[in-house]
Amino acid sequence: NLEKKREHLQGFIDRFGAKASKATQAQSKQKMLSRIPVLENLKNLYHLDFEFNVANFPGKKMLDAQDISFAYAPNAEYPLITNLSLTIEKGERLAIIGKNGRGKSTILRLLSGDLAPKQGTLKLSENLAIGYFGQTNIDRLHPKHTIEEEIAAANPKLNRTQVKAICGLMMFSGDKSNKFNSVLSGGERSRVLLGKIIATPCNLLLLDEPTHHLDMESIEALIDAIEDFPGAVIMVTHSELILKRMQLDRIIVCHEGRQEQHLDTYEDFLDVNGWHE
Repeated sequence: NLEKKREHLQGFIDRFGAKASKATQAQSKQKMLSRIPVLENLKNLYHLDFEFNVANFPGKKMLDAQDISFAYAPNAEYPLITNLSLTIEKGERLAIIGKNGRGKSTILRLLSGDLAPKQGTLKLSENLAIGYFGQTNIDRLHPKHTIEEEIAAANPKLNRTQVKAICGLMMFSGDKSNKFNSVLSGGERSRVLLGKIIATPCNLLLLDEPTHHLDMESIEALIDAIEDFPGAVIMVTHSELILKRMQLDRIIVCHEGRQEQHLDTYEDFLDVNGWHE
């Protein structure tokens, strides 16, 4: 829209600038034109650029889950997670997809150690540093901390400019970063938690619907950062944008009472398998 306005004003100046009767109007249009920001400057102004803090991982295998099963109800006839085996190596990209209530978030909670499997084993590398974004841990923020204090506490090595940049990325620019966690909505707490993960050194990202409550600029910046992250990423998402952008090594599809793995990208999965229950 700004570019169209620039063209309209410039057209008037070019057409009538030399005419004495229109000189005053042409000068006025020229002033208006000079006040319109150039689109490239606007792009730079709103360009969000960040990267995850990376913890070194000298090995290859990060975690190894063998035949893990889990059910929330002790006497459930069918476990929610059944005999899931999963080995994650450095640099892998894995998406967990499926309908709601099929255990996608539960898999992340098991891998993070937030839940213990009822059966099977889970072995984590001693050099593993997990950054876990889950809806169940947004209530663990310190209620008396401001947003800025909460993110700064996640990594004391960050300077204030870096902390403020993360706050801005999470849509808490300026004085908004001085809000206390105790007054934040659920969506705002989710963004603070994601900011903490961005600030904390890690080499395995476990992300449960991380784009909820973000604007498009922040989502694009998050996807770029995930693509550049040298560690491994396991993500639960319904976002077609993310699933198609990420160069996935594997997909776990959660069905009712069972999980199946596909060694392909999301688009290959759609071409070969499609969605079915």
